Amino acid sequence: MTAPTFETIVSETITDLHLVDGTGVQQYGEDIVASKVQATFDMIFTKMWVKEYLEWFTRTLDGTNGHFTVQLTTIREFDDIRVVFVDGTERQVLELPDEINPNNLVGTSVLYREADTDDNYGRVVFWPKTATTIVDLQARIHPGELTADDSVYVDKLALKFGTIWQVLEVDGDNPNAAAMYQRLFEARIKQLTKKGSGKIPLNGRSDPAWPTQWFGEGTYD
Repeated sequence: MTAPTFETIVSETITDLHLVDGTGVQQYGEDIVASKVQATFDMIFTKMWVKEYLEWFTRTLDGTNGHFTVQLTTIREFDDIRVVFVDGTERQVLELPDEINPNNLVGTSVLYREADTDDNYGRVVFWPKTATTIVDLQARIHPGELTADDSVYVDKLALKFGTIWQVLEVDGDNPNAAAMYQRLFEARIKQLTKKGSGKIPLNGRSDPAWPTQWFGEGTYD
């Protein structure tokens, strides 16, 4: 199934907006609607694991700072990391529990990962920092600002509902329609995440840890 382009979604959303009675949405041109489509895309991107935006990386830990030996700058946020495995195994590197003091951890085998402010190394630091483990990491990679010909792989209905909701909120002439599209957007996101809840847990083979987010199985058309 072919994903729609950004330009197609913007055009279809403008058409749908003109069908809403009692609004002044005609004053909003393509640039305004496009900016709302982008904002809605960004919102959905943080809620879903969309397979087309997922990438795998293999990195070696540096044994000194808890970072990779090679920079990884394409990950925007720590929460964009879906899973980390010790290379060649099914063992996950889980997040550092609050009750553990990482400074007491020693050795060359990685035990935990934690959010980090350094965007040169994937926004993540590993403990103990002396670890030299090779890890396999999967993360969602944001495509950046969308352009007309870019294919958009998030669910089109959710994208359109969310965009129309935002435009109507700004318009202010039809609060009932704005509220309706907000409900449609939230219901669609709930439906998509529920579809994904039947997926096999990320670490189901050997660890009780379960994922906190799921794949969304949306439609492009």
